Amino acid sequence: MTQNRCTFCEGELIDAPKLLNFGFLPITSVYENDTVQELSYVVCSDCGVAQSLYPENENVLYGEGYNFFSGQSNQFEVYSKKLSQYIEAVIGPIFDKSLLEIGCNDGVFLSKVNTAKKIGIEPSISAFKIAKNAGLNVINEFFSQKCVEINNLSNSFDLVVSLNVISHVTNISDYLESIHDCLKVGGYLTIEMVNYDSILKHSKFEYFYHGVQNLFLPSQLVSFFKANYQLVSESVGHDPFSIVLILKKVRNTKPNNPLVNFDFNEISYQDRLDEWVGNINDFFINFSEKKVAGYAANSKAGMVLLLCQEAEKHVQLIFDINPSKQGHFLTKKTKQTIAAPQLDALNKFDIIILFADHLYDEVNKFLRESGFIGYLLRLPNVA
Repeated sequence: MTQNRCTFCEGELIDAPKLLNFGFLPITSVYENDTVQELSYVVCSDCGVAQSLYPENENVLYGEGYNFFSGQSNQFEVYSKKLSQYIEAVIGPIFDKSLLEIGCNDGVFLSKVNTAKKIGIEPSISAFKIAKNAGLNVINEFFSQKCVEINNLSNSFDLVVSLNVISHVTNISDYLESIHDCLKVGGYLTIEMVNYDSILKHSKFEYFYHGVQNLFLPSQLVSFFKANYQLVSESVGHDPFSIVLILKKVRNTKPNNPLVNFDFNEISYQDRLDEWVGNINDFFINFSEKKVAGYAANSKAGMVLLLCQEAEKHVQLIFDINPSKQGHFLTKKTKQTIAAPQLDALNKFDIIILFADHLYDEVNKFLRESGFIGYLLRLPNVA
């Protein structure tokens, strides 16, 4: 369904400037789903927010087929503990504070943070069940004004944490205003978000998929909150292209500030996408006489295999540690099955291509300890 109104300011999108068009693709974050949807981004002329022109239904993206779980990465568990410590170093002790995590997934961060009261909100039923079974207090809903009202969350928290959620929401203004309503004056918002300005400038097009509903920027978030919040800290997140912002709420008036516009005129990102496809194809042509597998059955793998013919041709299967993914196809338009990374299977391949670059150290350690003797390679940098 076409998005006629901006997800942030409700401005008209009918004649909005085009940013990127990936064409018609299956949903790469929901396995073997039949849906094929155009993946195209425009920039609202009124507020400068880049967003999907054809947003996918949230119930499809986070329904029964959703199977991304944070707890399956040891690196993310370590990161969650470090992030909790970092928050304390910035704002002071939190043991007596109340905390809300929006989009808590299976509860890894919630389990690492030590506060007097902590609540998670998670829309995916599969991730919610894992968190609930771990004894965590989690609400199985999409975060919104309605969720805040029904669950009496208004003005209830000293800390609100949201890790890489904002680009996946379909109503940005509702999401931000709901955060504002939950947080007490004097409280702190910790938000981690992918910096899509940097993603585009570095031609990291594998970061796009149907779950990326908008490209709301860190600079736009700071601009929106500037009359009500003080920016306390900024640091690199779990992914090198993500940023962690900590903001202090200093007044309770409704945020209503102009945004910093997305600067899309200087560069043709569509041309850069074509260049990226060509470079990825050239990369895989080098392995014509090698046996090649992929590692990490994620949306990045899906984008590479769907857009780059030589990648689709050369990658024979994809390894992933998630049992719920194993035995499935990444999409119904890709040939690669997803397999468990067991030694007898691993050493049938000369090269394994990692589709989760930020996990290189963790995956490399796991493969070497498993006895893999081939090469683990990252995708090439195009920019």
